Amino acid sequence: MDNLIELTYKELKVGDEFIINKKNDKRVFRKESNGALQIKDAYGDPCADRDYHIYGYLDMPVWIEREGRNE
Repeated sequence: MDNLIELTYKELKVGDEFIINKKNDKRVFRKESNGALQIKDAYGDPCADRDYHIYGYLDMPVWIEREGRNE
């Protein structure tokens, strides 16, 4: 994720992939209809099968790739 733009969690669409910390953290999440599923861990390894979810607050800042955004 090199070309990042900042949004708030409430601006994400279901299916959008995002990060919550840009510094030395390779965790990637995908917004689901109920929370967000972690799909990559802090080392960048796939981990969706662990079923770890977060439930962000609506005004939480998140970052997504600009070209990955489906408008």
